[in-house]
Amino acid sequence: MKKATTLDEQIELYKSRGCELDLPKEEIENILLSVGYYRLGFYAFPFEETYPATENRTHKYKQGTKISEIVALYEFDFALRTVLFKYINYIEVNFRTKLIYFASNKYKDNPTWFIDQRIMKKSYIDSFDEKIYNEVRKNQKVIERHHKKYINDKYAPAWKMFEYVTFGNAISTYQSLLDSDIKIKIAAKYGIKNENVMISYIRAMRNIRNMAAHGGVLFDYKLERALKNGPALAINNENKNKLYSTILVMQYLLKGVCEKLSQKFEKETEEVFDILKNNEKLKTIIENSSGYS
Repeated sequence: MKKATTLDEQIELYKSRGCELDLPKEEIENILLSVGYYRLGFYAFPFEETYPATENRTHKYKQGTKISEIVALYEFDFALRTVLFKYINYIEVNFRTKLIYFASNKYKDNPTWFIDQRIMKKSYIDSFDEKIYNEVRKNQKVIERHHKKYINDKYAPAWKMFEYVTFGNAISTYQSLLDSDIKIKIAAKYGIKNENVMISYIRAMRNIRNMAAHGGVLFDYKLERALKNGPALAINNENKNKLYSTILVMQYLLKGVCEKLSQKFEKETEEVFDILKNNEKLKTIIENSSGYS
């Protein structure tokens, strides 16, 4: 098992592997203590001679690699992650609100429609307590107070309870609705005609949201499930799971939230990508990994 290394040893590793140390040593030390040698390695990887191979890596850097370029890639990723996380929150809240509104008004006489087998898939209901409600009831004071006041209620009503579920839980609720009309009505609010396209888009938002929330590396992120063709963009084998396609989907969904928000998002993402204008090496890395052009 490898042993921990000191800042001096970490800096020497960069140097011995062919990385030009074009920043002052004190600045490099500060970066390593702020970001971490291991984490910065994710951004050093594209500069390696054997990239993108993950097996039999030499860890040698391509000729001319500078540590300032590795740091610049990290800073680009950080800036992009900050913007994406900010705007995905708008989409998450908006989607949840639409789900609550349309389903609850369709079933006005059934405030706990989410556990009705005439409305929801049985598999969703069977796992509802374990996967969703127990956590909500345990951690949310509002739900706890509801049950103290309404002691005979097994569940709080949808408009109260769903405010506290995760994005993933909201998506699984949408998918589990037996009535396609509700799903289509919700999708239509985003200019989407097909519920499967809506699921594809919103699932991509959840994945990026989770990556951003936990500080994941985004610049070379690939969706596990390919995006479906839809109004946001045409999908082909080259862009079906790339980050930039997801950004275009996000911009499209934001129009269903607020046109001005979509415009602000476009402006802010353009400003992040403008970082690449004067750095051809970084631009090439981002274009190849994210699909940006």
